Amino acid sequence: QTGANLIWSSRLSATLASNLSAGISRVQFQSLSSGADNLGYIRFGLTRQFDPKISGSLNVNRLKNNSDRAGGSYTENSVAASLNVRF
Repeated sequence: QTGANLIWSSRLSATLASNLSAGISRVQFQSLSSGADNLGYIRFGLTRQFDPKISGSLNVNRLKNNSDRAGGSYTENSVAASLNVRF
């Protein structure tokens, strides 16, 4: 397996932060006859601090896998939101 990743995080204001990450990797399967997967992804997220004990996040993801194996290629898109409360 070989690959590379890039991550960029930024504080947009006192209560808002963003992060962007992207990566690629190539996985070769030695147990299969010269099969390989090429995977790429990009992710973007925002995190907001509403008060000292409450924060929320929104993340958007895109992942694409190109495979030499039959039925092994796929694309995944997702959106996730979370609310974190500390007691």
